[in-house]
Amino acid sequence: MNLETGEVESLIKYENGAQVIIIGGNNIGRVGILQHVEKHPSSFDICHVKDAAGNTFATRDNNLFVIGEGKKSVISLLP
Repeated sequence: MNLETGEVESLIKYENGAQVIIIGGNNIGRVGILQHVEKHPSSFDICHVKDAAGNTFATRDNNLFVIGEGKKSVISLLP
């Protein structure tokens, strides 16, 4: 989004291979690549994420925020 004009310039798709940051749950603050989403009708969908160290973890679907495509982040994670 362009902050000066308020217009959307591009979209990042929520799909396997997207770079995500965890914004809730026990893994809050971790960054990784979305590997797979398990669909559970009438319950929480579970997302499997692989971080830079090669560790795989799972979290609820609503704990993810997409920040990039592949290993390329669209936003800066440094202060």
